[in-house]
Amino acid sequence: MKFDAAPWGTGGLQSDWRKRWSMVLAPVHARLQHWSVLIEIERRPGTAEAYHRAEYRAQLAASPEPSCAGVSLAVSRQRRSS
Repeated sequence: MKFDAAPWGTGGLQSDWRKRWSMVLAPVHARLQHWSVLIEIERRPGTAEAYHRAEYRAQLAASPEPSCAGVSLAVSRQRRSS
């Protein structure tokens, strides 16, 4: 009987383990990335003010589409002015 690849090594069990572990860590990585972006926004007072204003308006908006556009517009305006 001939086997094409062993169940250990570069394929098989090891790659399956890495896939499962990356699925477990994906929410942690997403949260850390979100947190790092917020820290960068807060480092610049003008950008932070525009972001918080847009976020407040987004919470008051009836639909999410205009609010998302408002946040990106506020941040892009602040980037152009600095």
